[in-house]
Amino acid sequence: MDFSALLGCIPMSFPLFKSSNAIGIFCAVGASVCFSATDVTIKFLSDAYALHQIVLLRSAIGIVAIVTILMATSNGLKTLKTQRLTRHLVRGLSVVVANMLFFLGLVAMPLADAVALFFISPSIITLFSILFLKEHVGPHRWFAIGLGFVGVVIMVQPGSNEFVLASLLPIGAAVCYAVLHTLTRTMRDTESASTMTFYIQVAFVIVSALM
Repeated sequence: MDFSALLGCIPMSFPLFKSSNAIGIFCAVGASVCFSATDVTIKFLSDAYALHQIVLLRSAIGIVAIVTILMATSNGLKTLKTQRLTRHLVRGLSVVVANMLFFLGLVAMPLADAVALFFISPSIITLFSILFLKEHVGPHRWFAIGLGFVGVVIMVQPGSNEFVLASLLPIGAAVCYAVLHTLTRTMRDTESASTMTFYIQVAFVIVSALM
């Protein structure tokens, strides 16, 4: 996404917001707040509505919002043109499976437990960046990866009487989520954020409608 216009409106008295890393951090935090609100809402609605109904309506609203925003820009719907449709579909399928697994986990287990298990995703993303993107990771990040996996093992307690099969759902969601972000990293130079978001919502609508 191009933040040049936004950055140009920020006063020089706020140098922190001139950093692309800082902008990325604040966007990530804002996204996490929105994701958390979505998780709570789905947990609240899960007793009255089927999961695919909730996802279908959410994604349909998302598509309308994206199209409305794009129509107000200079390029309009031309932004949705892509030469990497296959990769978009794979990303869409990854996030659909990730969301379905996580939402099923929300239905089957306490919200706090499901979210805590899903937090293994940053460690998996870091691991994938090493394996597939050949990015350099220092010892401190390797330590964080190991610590994250140890935490998950402690929570899941495989082989014990405390093991709950549903605990594998948010972990599976974390793996799919890592696949999503690994693919996103490979597409950032040719695809806009709006384009990638749009095709994800389309994948949600197709899968939910089929269900």
